[in-house]
Amino acid sequence: MAMRVKKDRRAELEYRIHREGIRRLRRVGELVRGRVVEKISTSTRAAGPSLPGTPPHADTGKLRQSISYRTDERNLTVTIGTPLAYGKFLEEGTSKMDPRPYLKSTVEELLPQIKRILTEPIK
Repeated sequence: MAMRVKKDRRAELEYRIHREGIRRLRRVGELVRGRVVEKISTSTRAAGPSLPGTPPHADTGKLRQSISYRTDERNLTVTIGTPLAYGKFLEEGTSKMDPRPYLKSTVEELLPQIKRILTEPIK
């Protein structure tokens, strides 16, 4: 079904759709960030070291505190991660350590919710 929109309304609609996209990306960022923080909150002191293939346990809490997200309003993207170099080593592993995935696995776990957030009808 084709819909004609007057030029003056078109710019307003495009703006509203863009703002809604940004709002939804922020919801996704908050959702994933919250779940990642939850997954990496188990204390090493209480549970011992994390096992390969499971999220890392918290030792100092620096990784947990560093998890953040950033939205790019121009390109309508959201980036979730940590600026700490060892975050990548934990996620992907090294030649001497098996991975302790916490970011990609969380996105995969939350994919149905993420899709729902991004595709629900605009009100």
